[in-house]
Amino acid sequence: MAIRMTDLRQQANEALKRGDIEEALHLLKRLLDAPNTELERGELLIEIAAAYVFDDALDEAEAHFNDALNIAHRFRAAALQMRCLFGLGEVATRRKDHRQAIRYYLQLMPLTREHNDQQGTMRVLAAIGDTYAYMNKPAQAIEYHYQALQIATRLAHIEGQKRALSRLGNLYSLLERWDRAQDYYQQALDLATRTQDLQGESVCLGNMAMLFAATNRPTQALEYLQQAVQISRQIGDAVGEAHRLGAMGMVYASIHDYANAIQRYEEAAALYQSLNMEQAAAAMRTRLQTLRTQYDSY
Repeated sequence: MAIRMTDLRQQANEALKRGDIEEALHLLKRLLDAPNTELERGELLIEIAAAYVFDDALDEAEAHFNDALNIAHRFRAAALQMRCLFGLGEVATRRKDHRQAIRYYLQLMPLTREHNDQQGTMRVLAAIGDTYAYMNKPAQAIEYHYQALQIATRLAHIEGQKRALSRLGNLYSLLERWDRAQDYYQQALDLATRTQDLQGESVCLGNMAMLFAATNRPTQALEYLQQAVQISRQIGDAVGEAHRLGAMGMVYASIHDYANAIQRYEEAAALYQSLNMEQAAAAMRTRLQTLRTQYDSY
């Protein structure tokens, strides 16, 4: 039975990786029906809930997280309780019930600190920061992301640092505090380059480019976007490539270089279409139609 259950879990993980949520849920529920301790059952309920979140079946996800949370309370299993609260916060966020999400995260915060789970505290701070950003409260979001950055730096947690630096850059851009935004974006870019994170480097270059575009520095914006496109092509990131090409089209249009703008929009639209990203492709085609009218008049 132990070997069979191990096989089922591996098959469920493989199904999740390839995005086959129906198969993953089927396998996880078979595991749930097998003999388990209550704590093992709680772990499985969380895995099932997470699969439902991935499938956007939020009512089912919430019910399974709550079932697991009841087990965690009954057995005073702090690690299980923390995972449940974080999951419930994510469910509330997806429902756009941001106040409820923050309530869950604030319940979670003392638990992570009580158990000296610094990475957990960092994740909760970042989640609260993201939630305040969704609520269009950038000042509060900055406060929490800065705290997350301090912990990530102390732990030398590279991914946490990059995430917090990028979020802070985005928030200061939203506030049009361009110098602060550029400083955080540059730190994120330097870190991505130093750690040879090509995906992160491409995103950071794109962020810097949008800042340059917003502050009337189109030449620098285009230079950074071209670098980002080259990296996206190098690593086979077609979605990132399409995003950067679309951004290049926007910058070219802003300086009335309509021929180059049309070319980039066409390339972006074709890529989105090949990826079955219909909404993004339609947006590019709308921009193309507008630009062609302007180009003919120009």
